[in-house]
Amino acid sequence: MVDYIANLSDRNFFQTRGKLEFTDNYIEENSIDLKNENIPRNSAGPTHWALNEGPTHWALNEGPTNWTLNEGPTHWALNGGPTHWALNEGPTNWTLNEGPTNWALNEGPTNWALNEGPTNWALNEGPTNWALNEGPTNWALNEGPTHWALNEGPTHWALNEGPTHWALNEGPTHWALNEGPTHWALNEGPTHWALNEGPTHWALNEGPTHWALNEGPTNWALNEGPTHWALNEGPTHWALNEGPTHWALNEGPTHWALNEGPTHWALNEGPTHWALNEGPTNWALNEGPTHWALNEGPTHWALNEGPTHWALNEGPTHWALNEGPTHWALNEGPTHWALNEGPTNWAFNEGPTNGFL
Repeated sequence: MVDYIANLSDRNFFQTRGKLEFTDNYIEENSIDLKNENIPRNSAGPTHWALNEGPTHWALNEGPTNWTLNEGPTHWALNGGPTHWALNEGPTNWTLNEGPTNWALNEGPTNWALNEGPTNWALNEGPTNWALNEGPTNWALNEGPTHWALNEGPTHWALNEGPTHWALNEGPTHWALNEGPTHWALNEGPTHWALNEGPTHWALNEGPTHWALNEGPTNWALNEGPTHWALNEGPTHWALNEGPTHWALNEGPTHWALNEGPTHWALNEGPTHWALNEGPTNWALNEGPTHWALNEGPTHWALNEGPTHWALNEGPTHWALNEGPTHWALNEGPTHWALNEGPTNWAFNEGPTNGFL
């Protein structure tokens, strides 16, 4: 096997298990001598030398700066001198870390009751915590097919990325509802005035009907009287929010089973969690060449910094839509003025007709 940089477009070349291999046909066509010492090979290069052997590396790891920080009197004062002794070995350290006060807080019966006794076990390790944090219920909600269907499957795609999402959030239907004349009629025209400012609006939001529903005896009965007390303060409310049922769901063994038991361990600390969050798979997705290609390489550059990104976000097209004469005409020009500031707008929203109504 040789360290040879081949043309990746050559069909006679392929890569297996991270090593470059050549077919007999490729070797014959390109006259590659597998034993030729003159074949180009990778080397450490000047960058590697500068970082690992050159003067910069010496200054940081062997020179006087390194000596001052790791061996000189400053380092001694902080790590071996009387100051270090006073903080880490003297009577002050003994009082805080070894004396009876430390024992009472970290080893005595109080610490045992809070961190090791049956109460701690019931809350943090028992079957309730397991059921809530590690059992099949937790799996179903956070990893099972239901979670997939809602957060990753075709239903999620259809609602958040597919043509339906486009039609509702970007297409002509969205325009008609949020920007077109229908939107104007509902949010700015005379119909909007009648519903939000005229006498009908007054009757519903300020008149005697509104008083009867929001301030009168009916409102008192629903929000302050005995019915309200029964639902929000009485024994029914206690049973749902403070009684044994509430305890079982939020503190009892079921809660332990879901939040602390072996299933929770398997998902959050065991080998499966390691494989997904720390192992080679995680490395490949978050640090390896694939991650680099998507987040730092030329593809990422093309999408986020290259000419395409410039054209969409800074170029003449973007200017025309957001700053040019078309944008000006719709948002600042005479048409916009006539609809939002001119006499028509004045007549509907400020003139004598508005005052009369």
